[in-house]
Amino acid sequence: MSSTTAAPETAAPPAVVLDVAATHLRALGHRPERLPGGALALGTGPHRIEGRISWAGPVALPLHGEADVRAACGLMQVHGRRNGRPVALGVDFGSVAAGVLAATGLLAALRAGPAGGTARGRLSVGRAGGPGRRAPHRRP
Repeated sequence: MSSTTAAPETAAPPAVVLDVAATHLRALGHRPERLPGGALALGTGPHRIEGRISWAGPVALPLHGEADVRAACGLMQVHGRRNGRPVALGVDFGSVAAGVLAATGLLAALRAGPAGGTARGRLSVGRAGGPGRRAPHRRP
């Protein structure tokens, strides 16, 4: 599921993120395209929208997988509060949150309409699982 050899910025996100985002987009009648390196795209030509997902993104921590994200975001500490120690969650919380946010970001860019050029957004599982989310942006 995770890559310990690639840098967090370039390590592909888990399939869970892309699956969740693609499932949400297909349920709403869209045809997402998977791109290399953990990205999804909608549309073609001048109205193309791309969303790239990484593990850590701008978070200055070595996040290489789901367990790292849950620990860094404090989810394991909160989940283990009753036991007095961090406890792993039984679900890929950060990955699912990132998938939902990726689908939402792609839909927001699509809804914004053509503004010239390809719309590109970046999201990290680390940012999705914790504070400080970043919205997609347009580049000419």
